Amino acid sequence: MVERVRRECSGGLLGLSLMSMCRARSLSLFGIDALPVEVEVDVSSGLPGFSIVGLPDAAVQEARERVRVAISNSGYKFPMKRVIVNLAPANLRKEGPAFDLPIALGILAASGALAPGGLERAGVVGELSLDGGVRGIKGALSMAECARKEGLTRLVLPERDAPEAAVIGGVDVFGMRTLKEAVDFLGDGMRMAPAEPAPENESDGAGMEDFADVAGQRYAKRALEVAAAGAHNVVTYFTNATNLRGTALRPGEPGGARRIGVSATLASVLSTCFRGTEENLLGVSVTSGQPRGPNDACASMRPTPVHRGARKTSAAELVHAAF
Repeated sequence: MVERVRRECSGGLLGLSLMSMCRARSLSLFGIDALPVEVEVDVSSGLPGFSIVGLPDAAVQEARERVRVAISNSGYKFPMKRVIVNLAPANLRKEGPAFDLPIALGILAASGALAPGGLERAGVVGELSLDGGVRGIKGALSMAECARKEGLTRLVLPERDAPEAAVIGGVDVFGMRTLKEAVDFLGDGMRMAPAEPAPENESDGAGMEDFADVAGQRYAKRALEVAAAGAHNVVTYFTNATNLRGTALRPGEPGGARRIGVSATLASVLSTCFRGTEENLLGVSVTSGQPRGPNDACASMRPTPVHRGARKTSAAELVHAAF
């Protein structure tokens, strides 16, 4: 929301001083969830300065330099006035560089470089580079879900994270490569189609251990079958770490057999996750900052639950069988 407020100058003078204030909607990660944050930008007359308040951490404080240089290198003029940015609510600590883009857009809107209604009902997140580029962030999926709950119609974020955020329906996701591109889009100077979610990877289960390949371990396999049928979580525990592993018979492999963890094969007999569970699994994956790859949850929806095994030297394995 952009507000323009005119105030009378004190001292009995008839002159008026123009003060511009802009409110942009953003989102911030708290754990694996995202919460709405309102970025209030005030550009007023006075000694030139740039300050950020609202319990920001060091990365948010450093946004002052990134935003100032990014605006200049994108072809816009940084206002030589007093700039104050407030991140509300002020009692929650703000972390990370994802506020760079909404702060920059708020400053441009308050100074007249962006159309007043450009930020209406739009959520904005993204880190800025010094040349005005928009870098990727963590937790785009959780932020898209929060934007949907808050009733936002658009979510503007880095182009790299757009397919991830588009998995959540109910909000149009637009990926940006530069600050200038974001200004052109929000100012109605450029038309853009919403991002599409990444296609599901049909080969996600290609390297999965197969329950049918395990020879022996009759009672352990029976316990896993009961757990799978009843949609239970299960912990397999043995007094000896070597008893934890069964023999997998694979005629095509050298030697014909190898040792694998019995519980590691449970995911192969579980049904496909429900939609809500898939989103929860993805949320944990993307907010943990795991490396992105072609088979990673960041790139495509996993069709099956995820197995997290203990170390080989451990006497216990934990299977998180999520349904």
